[in-house]
Amino acid sequence: MPIYVMGNCNSRHDLMTRDHQAQSTPKVDLYVAGFPCQTFSQAGLQQGFLDKRGIVFYGCADYIDCKRPRAFILENVKGFLSHDGGKTFRRVMTTLRGIGDGAYEVKVEILDAQDHGVPQSRPRVYIVGIRRDVKANEFVFPAPLPRVSLEGPKEQERPNSLEFEITYNANNATHTNM
Repeated sequence: MPIYVMGNCNSRHDLMTRDHQAQSTPKVDLYVAGFPCQTFSQAGLQQGFLDKRGIVFYGCADYIDCKRPRAFILENVKGFLSHDGGKTFRRVMTTLRGIGDGAYEVKVEILDAQDHGVPQSRPRVYIVGIRRDVKANEFVFPAPLPRVSLEGPKEQERPNSLEFEITYNANNATHTNM
């Protein structure tokens, strides 16, 4: 499988320097990218598009514009929405919605990984665009999943025997014994 993947993606070319219009640049049906977040994050210097990492978004947008994948998913930190008073986000949305004179229906949602089966709070902005000429149904972001407790059983509920420890370790089934 790795050979197949590498045969379809020429990872030696930098997104920001390759010619997206060239025939050698592969087309895809689904384009997924997470452009650098440090420049938009509240934990960073908040330089936005003034930082060279911030303009990577435009490399993503250029690829989408030139190759017109059926759909795209872009991801960034939650603070991206409020960066520079919301101007950065509005600029990105204007760019994406302007591709091909509105060729894409673009939706945005904040999803937190802990609501989707990951034991870590990690809220992220997801921008999903679906090309209007291939859209079959209305896209809906996934609903949160029920959360599973990571605390484990109460002390009095735990078996007090070596058998439990052997079963617990032998089956490597931490999640079923908690």
